[in-house]
Amino acid sequence: MALATRPAHAAVDLDGKGVSISTPCLTRLHVAASTDIHGAAQLPDVLPSGVTATVGKDNVIYITQANCTAATPLASALTITTRPTTPLTIDNADRTAVLLDDRKSTVFIRAGSAPVEMGKAGELGLVSTSTGPITIRILSDSARIRSETAAPVTIRAITAPALALYLGGSATFTAQSGHLQALEITSASTGDAVMHGTTDVGVFHVMSSGSIIVDKVGDTLATERDGSGKIIPDASAPPPRTHADRVTAIP
Repeated sequence: MALATRPAHAAVDLDGKGVSISTPCLTRLHVAASTDIHGAAQLPDVLPSGVTATVGKDNVIYITQANCTAATPLASALTITTRPTTPLTIDNADRTAVLLDDRKSTVFIRAGSAPVEMGKAGELGLVSTSTGPITIRILSDSARIRSETAAPVTIRAITAPALALYLGGSATFTAQSGHLQALEITSASTGDAVMHGTTDVGVFHVMSSGSIIVDKVGDTLATERDGSGKIIPDASAPPPRTHADRVTAIP
């Protein structure tokens, strides 16, 4: 079954075991989540230029955009509604800004030069070889994140058990709050990885000039340094008392 660009007036429901999206030249892709739709995904009946939707033999819904180059003008925005439990893959975002609502399914994203923002999800895999900023409002399940070039990664709050992070190029990482059972960071970046939160287990490897800074590692810490960057596993600890701090003034 295929859905292509054509004049009509109603939304179309497609059923499948997952959704895979490759739309590199849209102004924006919004993947909403709702339990009120009949199939696995609901699409507008009129799709942006070059976009088609097909249910493959593997029972996966493929939404793809053809004839897209670096010089191609961006097509209009696309909103797709999926069931929250439907596994989601965004295989090629490229120049398309991406917004994901909260969901429960596994998610894989190959980010590009435009911003990516997402909420809660099941297990997450995210890869960027470009520059677009990545924002995760709440990291609620285990994740593997690779920012290999220059994309800054920001997580506003963490409630997940584990995070494995790789930074390359000049990429940076900031987690604004949260707690992890296990945090693994490998940094070959000139930018810093900063965790304003705690982890029970920390495994940190510095390979360049970027530092790894964590408020507190509670139980187990393993470190390796092959670069000039620092590893600071207790950034929230009070500074050591100086001699002047210990002197009591005598009236």
